[in-house]
Order: sequence, then C-alpha cells, then structure tokens
Amino acid sequence: MLGLIAAAIAVIWLGIHAIHKDGRAVERAECLARENKQLVWKQQQIEEANARNLALIEANSKLNDRVTNNAAKENQKIHAADAALRSDPDGLRIPAETCRAEPVPATSDSAGADPGGGRADWLRLPGRTESDLYDYALKANRTRVKRDECREWAIEIQKMGEEWEREQNSSGNDEGIQRNSERSHAQKVVEKKREQGLGSDS
Repeated sequence: MLGLIAAAIAVIWLGIHAIHKDGRAVERAECLARENKQLVWKQQQIEEANARNLALIEANSKLNDRVTNNAAKENQKIHAADAALRSDPDGLRIPAETCRAEPVPATSDSAGADPGGGRADWLRLPGRTESDLYDYALKANRTRVKRDECREWAIEIQKMGEEWEREQNSSGNDEGIQRNSERSHAQKVVEKKREQGLGSDS
C-alpha cells in the first residue's frame, strides 16, 4: 500500500516537474524571441539614424556648394560692373553748381567740354576721389553679397535643423512605444509568476 502511494506521489511529482520544465522552456523561448526582436528593432533604428546623418551631410555639402556658387556669380557681376565704371572715359562728375560756394579744382578734361547729354556744366571729380568712391562701392557690394550668402545659408540650415528635430521626435515616439511594450510584457511575466506561486502554495 505504501509502495503504491509512493509510486503515485512520484508520478505526480514527475508530471509537475515536466510541466514546470516545459513552462520554463517556453518562457526562455519567449524571452529569446523578445530579445531578438528588440535587437532587430535597435539595429533598424541605428541604420535609419545613419541614413539620416548621411543625408544631412550630403544636403549640407550641396547647400555649401550652391551658396558658394551663387556668391561667386554675384561677385563676378560686381567686378565686371566695377571694371566697366573705371574704364568709362567720362568718369564720375557732379553738377558744377554744387561747387559754387566752395570751388573745387576740376581735372583738365572737366571744364568747357560736353561729354554728352547736356553735361557741360558738370565737373569731373579728381582721380583719387573717383578711385576712392569706386573702392567704397566695390566693398559695399561685396559686403552685400556676403550678407546674402550668410542669410541663404542660415535659412537653409534652420530648415534642415527643424526637419532633423521632427525626425528625432518621431524616432523618440517609436522608442517610447517599444519601451511601453516591453514594460507591459514584463508586468505580464511577473503576474504569471505570482499566480504560479499562489497556485503552488495552495
């Protein structure tokens, strides 16, 4: 009789042990599957981040080239206009009446010559004054081109930064969803183990 009871207890124990072993195996398999899924997701996030960084670098390079080329074209126009002004034989002139209060010595080709357009009463500025004014105009135009270059670059960089920030926020939301899913699964595992513990106590 005692032998039968012992045999029955042994069978029950072996059954419980087998169930427990199978449960642990299933739990380990689920854990590995979950970890593999998480690794795949993280690898995907890394690849997407690398792709975004490469795209950002390429866009920044294209932006720099475009802004530099635009500035170079504008500078060519400025220097061409400056050369044309300096080569004008008529030079820079001012109305003679502006010099009446304080007469200014005119150059030899200023007085008594009509350069065309009824400008016989205009005085040509001295050579050094002309050169200085040409230089001031050239520097002012260069400054304008540089300002436009910086402005164009800054506007595009701001747009790229805003787009990058939106992508980062989107990536952060995906990561938050993934973490919430992991927390939910962990809570289920804890509850399952707690139920198993209560069942064994009873």
